Amino acid sequence: DCPVVNGGSGAGTSVREVLERLGGWWTPAVRPAFSGAQRQGDPDCYIADVSAARSWGYRPQADLDAGLQDYIRWFRTERGA
Repeated sequence: DCPVVNGGSGAGTSVREVLERLGGWWTPAVRPAFSGAQRQGDPDCYIADVSAARSWGYRPQADLDAGLQDYIRWFRTERGA
């Protein structure tokens, strides 16, 4: 009886882009390395289907950079770094 919906932006973001942004904000900066090979079944990007949430009036308010930087702060707190 409780619907489940995705809460994202509905815009695609590549794994490479997310990792490069996270690595750039890490101290010291970390540059991810990619082999260029794609495993069968791996997505090129992740896109949340937010159509159900939008039908209820949902509109994303946080941008990707703010969310990733919040994640880094959370991770450092949890890790004690």
